[in-house]
Amino acid sequence: MRKTSPRNISGLAPSPPAPKGGCDTGLRGLQRGFPSGMNGINRSSRLTTADIVAAADVTYASGRFEDPSQALNGDNSNTAAGVHTFDNTSGTCSGRTEQLIKGAGRAVVISKHLDREDSSCHDVRPFDDNISTLTDPENESNNNRSGSGRRKRGSEVMEELDHISRTTPFLPSNQGRIRNSSKGSGSNSIPTSTNRLRFHELQLHGREKEVQILQECLSKTLPPPSSRPLASSTTSFGASEGDDKCNMDGMDGNNADDHGDCCHQLVLLSGESGVGKTALAVGAMETAKPLQGSKSGICLWGKFDQAKAMQEPYAAFVGAFQQLVGNLLLSKKEQEDAGADSQSLYQTLQNELMSALDSAERGIMVETFEDLDELFPPASSSDGRVHGRTWRRRQPSSQESHEAKKSRFHNAFRKFIRVIAKQYRPLCIVLDDLQWAGLSSLALLEIILIDPLCSSVMIIGVYRSKEVDETHSFSKVVRDLRQRLKDNSGSSMKGPVYEIHDIPIGNLDMDATRGLLSDILSTDDQDKLDELVPICHEKTRNNPFFLLTFVRSLCDNHYLEFNLSLYEWKFDPEEIRTGTGSTENVAEMVKQRMGYLDARSLLVLKLAGEGAFLRWVHDSIQEAAILLVSGEARRCLEKEIGSTLLEKLSETQLDSAVFVVTNLLNNGTPPATREDRLQLASLNLRAANAAAFRSAVENAATYARSGLDLLPEDKWETCAELTLGLYTTSCRAETCLGSHEYVMALTDEVLQRDNIKPLEKLPLVLSKASILESQDGRFEEAMSLCSSYLKELGCRIPRSGISLVCGTVKTLVAIKGTKKKLSEEFISKLPVAQDPKVVAAMLVLDKYCAIAIIASSPVFPLIAHRMLSFTLKHGLCDASPPAFALVAMLMLAVFGDLQGASLYATTSKDLMPMLPNPQICQARTVFLSSFFTFAWTQPLNSSVKPLLEGYEVGLANGDIDSALYCVGTYVTVAMLAGRPLEGLLDDCRVYFGQMKKLGRERMYIACNICWQAILNLMGFSEDHLTLTGEAMDQEEFLVNTLSPEMESNLCVFHWIRAFLYSIFGNTALGANHAIEIAEWLFKKFPWYPPNFCLPYYMGTSLIDTYKTQKKKKYLKHAKFLSLKLDNYAKKGNPNVQHYKMALEGEMLALKDKTGEATSKLEKAIALATRGGFIHDSALMNERFGNFLMPTDGQRALHHLTVAYSLYVEWGARKKAEMLLEKHKDLLPRPTDVVAGYTISPSTLGSSTHR
Repeated sequence: MRKTSPRNISGLAPSPPAPKGGCDTGLRGLQRGFPSGMNGINRSSRLTTADIVAAADVTYASGRFEDPSQALNGDNSNTAAGVHTFDNTSGTCSGRTEQLIKGAGRAVVISKHLDREDSSCHDVRPFDDNISTLTDPENESNNNRSGSGRRKRGSEVMEELDHISRTTPFLPSNQGRIRNSSKGSGSNSIPTSTNRLRFHELQLHGREKEVQILQECLSKTLPPPSSRPLASSTTSFGASEGDDKCNMDGMDGNNADDHGDCCHQLVLLSGESGVGKTALAVGAMETAKPLQGSKSGICLWGKFDQAKAMQEPYAAFVGAFQQLVGNLLLSKKEQEDAGADSQSLYQTLQNELMSALDSAERGIMVETFEDLDELFPPASSSDGRVHGRTWRRRQPSSQESHEAKKSRFHNAFRKFIRVIAKQYRPLCIVLDDLQWAGLSSLALLEIILIDPLCSSVMIIGVYRSKEVDETHSFSKVVRDLRQRLKDNSGSSMKGPVYEIHDIPIGNLDMDATRGLLSDILSTDDQDKLDELVPICHEKTRNNPFFLLTFVRSLCDNHYLEFNLSLYEWKFDPEEIRTGTGSTENVAEMVKQRMGYLDARSLLVLKLAGEGAFLRWVHDSIQEAAILLVSGEARRCLEKEIGSTLLEKLSETQLDSAVFVVTNLLNNGTPPATREDRLQLASLNLRAANAAAFRSAVENAATYARSGLDLLPEDKWETCAELTLGLYTTSCRAETCLGSHEYVMALTDEVLQRDNIKPLEKLPLVLSKASILESQDGRFEEAMSLCSSYLKELGCRIPRSGISLVCGTVKTLVAIKGTKKKLSEEFISKLPVAQDPKVVAAMLVLDKYCAIAIIASSPVFPLIAHRMLSFTLKHGLCDASPPAFALVAMLMLAVFGDLQGASLYATTSKDLMPMLPNPQICQARTVFLSSFFTFAWTQPLNSSVKPLLEGYEVGLANGDIDSALYCVGTYVTVAMLAGRPLEGLLDDCRVYFGQMKKLGRERMYIACNICWQAILNLMGFSEDHLTLTGEAMDQEEFLVNTLSPEMESNLCVFHWIRAFLYSIFGNTALGANHAIEIAEWLFKKFPWYPPNFCLPYYMGTSLIDTYKTQKKKKYLKHAKFLSLKLDNYAKKGNPNVQHYKMALEGEMLALKDKTGEATSKLEKAIALATRGGFIHDSALMNERFGNFLMPTDGQRALHHLTVAYSLYVEWGARKKAEMLLEKHKDLLPRPTDVVAGYTISPSTLGSSTHR
């Protein structure tokens, strides 16, 4: 490159002659970064930049290659295998723990430092100050203008980088430099000189309004001082740079803090590159006045990188957690050095994490965020010897879906954040460059914000506004969050779960620019500033980063010089104006300055530009490095680097660097030979599986597609194993992403091939069956697919005709016979199934059975019995406990045998501990046994907690469908048990929205019926009898349920309508509805739990209608329902006694047996109250009061008043208002205390949204 004269400028400020030290570019801001992201961590199995530089240096020093890039081609046999392990031998902090402790400086700890009077001494070196020479700081001023001196070679450059990382305090590898001011004292201060521009002493300028908003948001995450834990921390931080409008939204919901306005905060800082978004986020936390009373807060920082999006899907969170670990280790070391006996924050947090996360969940977190390994102690065997940490990493099932892995990781992440947020108050996480964040990382952001059980967290999201449009994935996530705000506005939730704040950041105004230049030049000479400020505005538009870069270039090119005799900075305004160009493209300027580096340093920058090994303090510097190589030359370089790494790395090293190597080869020039294409396809499969294991499903799908594109046309004949692996991995990932058409095309191509073994088809069969199940009207296709596959395994299930009838009869007889064998001794002797064909058949049978139940297929009994038979004959597998729970449903539905059903359901729970990984089937087993069996055989309230636990376990282990079934049936059971409606409404909004997001539309529609019923009871709908409102539209629902596959949703709809008719007293509608629906409902869905309460609700409507119309059909149906309740009670259902007693009392009243009726009704009220059925107690008190009204007005008034208070306590405000209006002449205004319940206008509430 031709070097221009400093005075010969065209368009851009020129680069100066290369200074002594030869590296006056972004290298000082280019920090050492390992694949893990920590500065200087020595991991022998990890590839580092130093490895490449060292390998290249060996051959470069020998003089064999004129071009140092040739050192990477693998042709030199004298390079000691070409790759070396880097070791920090010259530093005092050589161990991993010591490096993590030094890295703690990158975490901004909001601590008692802020209370000190000298806290103003903490300042920050701006990002562009890192664009300087790699020399001794004390001699740097002498080298500013010097073009003499030997240029440093690559290895020396890396040594200086390591020296800086070891000796400069608080030097983040991916954040920019944060240090103590030169005004301070001690070793932490960096010496300054009067003839140096004071970039390192800058403060924030022109951002007062934004800082105030950030501090106010942070204060909203703080609980009362008495509830804050104490954390030991020693660092603080600030920043410079970075005015506009700010918008705020809030969301209602429950929060773990429950302290007024305390809630999660999402602050979005947007603007163009270089306006100081990151500096504002970091600097605002330094001066956060609301935190002076907090002793335990921390601010973590992480950055996404466009070039590393594939290899580090959670890059920003990785960086943030590295800071967290470093801070904890620092706290631990300080306490150990001080000899303190009390438990350190490190130990406290470690204990909390060990308690909150099980072994598998800790393994998942460490697998994704490797530095968290420091927080978990190693395992010890019975002999006391330590065996390392691999014990925690749960080996995934070969048939486990990507969605399951993703769900397990999300649940572990959720628990981890809850623990961290509990210990650090406040917890602030800065996520920089969100425009490069993938869907996987954005999902983690959303998990934090919508978690009502997590203590309040502040997340500051920084992104470039020009890089994010409406189609961007980040925009979609923000829209979804705002829609959640809109959907829940005015809800009855106790407080906000999160708020969203938008802060656009623009360029500095003239006053702020003046203040910035005054600090840099250390002058208050307004005349000089009046001359320089307009020029800087003209050249940089007051973009902070461009401004600082421009001022440095003025000094480098001698436009700005320090006069030692006058002791001030001198410049010629006109010379600057005519001799320099604008800095609108600062990357080009930095690139031009990089051109003066020696070949070795340029090689390092070219490698760094690939984004694989180094981190950058500002994107503009990285962009400049990327511009060093472009077009075809860049692709060739990427291929050369990737090929060399692939050749030189061991298998262990390749496992660590698989994303880096794969990306380089994918982006490089296309492979020329068939062998190279197959090798790259195999590498993509390896990367896809690694990404899937880390729950980065989007990345897994991308790698799999890249691998598929590389396969030859005769792929099935020449490389069938590789092809099948790519097809299988792609199907699993794309199924999770909802790419149904693509998955169907892949599965159809594989399943129609005759040379694929049945066991190899299993994941593809399960993927296709899941897609067919989720699509309306395709149940038959799904069942045919399962049936055909089972035939290949030798398992035949008749689907129609005499075979089906005969098989069903034999099945039912066998089930009754098997019941006699079930004993603890018999169950304990069952082995674990070893035959893979049996296990595969059981997994498909389980899927087949689930579809058959939804489709109301008569084949369900045969499938359930076949699963039971396989278990008893071949042993246990993950589908065995659900098989016993399914048989329990048959015992209850076909034989009405509650005891037999309870025995099978109990056995299903007893089998789980006998399995290697019982958590895999726990959620499904809990759902089937707790809802369909134990709701009939045990007190109803005892099923509420297990269903919620099943939801948690299902999410943790990837059984999404079972988890959502658990939480959906939890709401149904809780309604039947009389749980407060307000809490259930909150649960509906949180849990049911998750169903829609995950694409479980049919499940979502069914659950919305209960949700809307709750809204109607609370008065949040226009018509309390019509299920139309926030959750659903009744007319639209009825149209959709015309198809047979939606028939199961009708049972939910009809029991809810019968329930509302009875509660609201619309008995004529209720009676006709009962006559029309009751028999169909009991026959079609005999195991459905609401069926045991429906006889009472329908019966009351029928009796009231008979009283007014005197038609015998109503009385006939009422008697039929009374017998139903009597039958349930005789068979041992503990939840129907109050219904049976109340309906018998109502029937006695029809016969004018007043005394007996009164006794029965009083007993029914007592039983309902004792059982916790507050809603039933309210209804029975109301009906008993109406019954007593003609004969005993005083007692009637008492029972009506109690009914009113119970409706209010339950949360049915609409019903309470209607009761008050109906008896307004009798009931007192709601200010009395009746039956232990306080009745007041505040408890009654309003029928409008709050």
